[in-house]
Amino acid sequence: MSLRLAYALLMLATSLASADSSNRDRLIGHWRHVNEEKIADIIFNRDGTYSGHVAHKGAVVWEFAGKWSVAGKVLTCEYTRSSCENIPAGTRDQDKLLELAKNYYLIEAMDGMRRTYSRVE
Repeated sequence: MSLRLAYALLMLATSLASADSSNRDRLIGHWRHVNEEKIADIIFNRDGTYSGHVAHKGAVVWEFAGKWSVAGKVLTCEYTRSSCENIPAGTRDQDKLLELAKNYYLIEAMDGMRRTYSRVE
């Protein structure tokens, strides 16, 4: 391998790692998705854990927690705790991170649905 090619590969790997780190840092905090009568809240912690809940008409119908990471444009969440029988602990979601701004992010979920989450101040 030429020195030039090795340098180019090193620069690419460094820029991808920086992008992952930047996206990760920007996701830390409290986020909310509202869909008709359902509200989903999720908190991404700096230590790579997350927790949240979904409420329907004001009543909490699902509580969850787990570990999260970002690699490129993929947001991965692995549930370590879930009160929903259909989404047991150990389930892993890998959503496409389509947009990430200061006050919102947009994902394409594994089911093909797009969801926007707004930062909760």
